Amino acid sequence: RRRALRSARCTLVVKLGGSAVTDKTCFETVRVAALRETACALSRSPLLAGTVLVHGAGSFGHFHAREHGVSRGTAHSAFSWRGFALTRSSVTRLNGIVLTALLEQGIAACGLPPFPRWVLCGGALTDTDAPLGEVRSLLSRGVVPVLHGDAVFDEARGAAILSG
Repeated sequence: RRRALRSARCTLVVKLGGSAVTDKTCFETVRVAALRETACALSRSPLLAGTVLVHGAGSFGHFHAREHGVSRGTAHSAFSWRGFALTRSSVTRLNGIVLTALLEQGIAACGLPPFPRWVLCGGALTDTDAPLGEVRSLLSRGVVPVLHGDAVFDEARGAAILSG
């Protein structure tokens, strides 16, 4: 027998700032104890079933994004698609670390990277129906969606940073 889907209602958005879970002064350095404590606290939350977690990039992503002008778009002299890819690779690595911490605490969590789901136009979000549908789908199944800051396409600038 199929179990009825739970409500897709988000009851809590938890924002983990990049500096809360990483040391922004050191390239790709996680604050392991802080991340573990946060995951533990979330696992005890009575609102967990309706939680969406969003985390920043901290020391993951920011170094590459700054060096390669990703937030300034493709017309910027420092911009490179390699830098865009390095930024994405770095933030994806952090997302894996965050997911692992949540899973170790027994939380059913799934990453939903913003790229390529979310697209900006001049820094503003464009159509959000499809990505939000994926968030609702996970919530309806009792899974915690985990989103993060990321390098994304921007219809006006070519590329941009979507903050977590």
